This record gives sequence, structure tokens and C-alpha cells, in this order.
Amino acid sequence: MPNFLLRAIAKGTAFHIDRKIATDSGRWTAGFTLVEVLVALMISAVFTSLTMQALVTAAAFRSKASQYDEAVSWIQEDLEAVVSQASQYENSVLPFSSTCNATTAANGMAASFINNGLGGQTATLGPRDLGGKSYTLNRVAEFASTSDPFRLIELLYTVTPTAGGVPVANVRTEVIPYAVLRCP
Repeated sequence: MPNFLLRAIAKGTAFHIDRKIATDSGRWTAGFTLVEVLVALMISAVFTSLTMQALVTAAAFRSKASQYDEAVSWIQEDLEAVVSQASQYENSVLPFSSTCNATTAANGMAASFINNGLGGQTATLGPRDLGGKSYTLNRVAEFASTSDPFRLIELLYTVTPTAGGVPVANVRTEVIPYAVLRCP
């Protein structure tokens, strides 16, 4: 059974550890045993594999975040175009639009803007490359499910891969045509 001797030798301000092993024949030998080297290699391998896994996961999250960011920017571009159209829609009709006096939501300002200003309830834009993949932007405009179906427009945006699959981004927002503010 080997005896272990650890000796610390002061060299200036640092300490040096001198490790020696006594063998059965009484000779002292220096170095590490094969088991110690294997354990050190296994610990290093586990640490390296966990680090690599963390790096791969971080890269995947960064890629998803980049795609989401680009998708939301695309939605923002279209939303700004819709708001611009809403600001101009029936803005020149004096004293106010005839849709202000609608008796049903289907004849109201919101329905009129969807059908005449936006060109219909649904729009598909794209394809556009986001993060190296092709995506399509779908916009659905509704008025019936809003809190004020005569005047308020709900826009539902979805960005999905062109080949189909899980959406990258979903956004819901509401728009009011500016002409509504002139209604009595």
C-alpha cells in the first residue's frame, strides 16, 4: 500500500507542492497514478461537453430571437402602412362620412375601411427571407369582435414559414380610422 507525502516548500511568496509516493520497496517516486489521470480526463470531458452544449443552445436561441425580431419589424412596417391608410381614409369628406350614421356594424366605418381602404379582410405579404429562411406575413382585419364594431378595426398578424410550420410571430392590435374622430 503506497504512503503519500505532501510537502509544501516556500519559494518566495508562492508555495510549491512536492508530491511523492512511497512504493512497497520503500522507494519514493514522483507523479500521478493512472486512475488520477483518468479521473481528471473524465472531469475535463464532462466540463467540455456541457460547455459545448451551452454554446449550441445559446446559438439556437440567438437565431430564434433574430427571426422573431425581423418578423416583428416586418409586422411594424405593414402596421405603419395600414395606419397611414387609416389616417387618409374618408378624411376629405365634409362634414363627416356617411358611414358615421350606419345602423349595422357591416355598414360602419370599420367595415367600410376594411373593404374599401384595405381591399378586404385578409392580406398575404411575402415571401421574405428572415434569418436565411423564407416566411410569409398574413394579416386578418376584423371589426365584429371588437369593443366598438362600428369604428374599431382589429388586426391579427402571423408570420409563418412559406413551406408551412409553426409561426415565428403573432401580433394582435387595433386601429381606428381618423375619420371616425369627426363623427358626431
